[in-house]
Amino acid sequence: MKASIEDYELWKLKVPTGRVIGDCTCHYESLDLLLIRLRTREGHCGWGFGETVSEGVFSTPAPWIQDMPTLAEIRLHFAHHVWPILQNRNPFQLDNQQPRLFPGYSYLAIAIRVALHGSCSGRFRPSETFS
Repeated sequence: MKASIEDYELWKLKVPTGRVIGDCTCHYESLDLLLIRLRTREGHCGWGFGETVSEGVFSTPAPWIQDMPTLAEIRLHFAHHVWPILQNRNPFQLDNQQPRLFPGYSYLAIAIRVALHGSCSGRFRPSETFS
């Protein structure tokens, strides 16, 4: 039986880095994380995460320095633009599709790719609740 993605959950967290990260041009002490859990019909889960930095001192721009939208905005975007691509699809086929789905380095694209890759590399685990 082929695995197929049946459900997802999204969380947004602000986590401390544990130390100051940076140099004389920038520094920060927390990350904004988006966590994604993809669940297959068989009850296995693939986890992915992407991050941005929104608080700190920055003297030069960088692509990872950006405000992450609210969780409600992320959920709305995911439901309308991402879920229709993932729903009832085989994670292995999605992960290996060419050209690549979800290209680029946005927090959302990275989180999706990590979750899909984990799902087809044997790291899908029985369903767990994250809270």
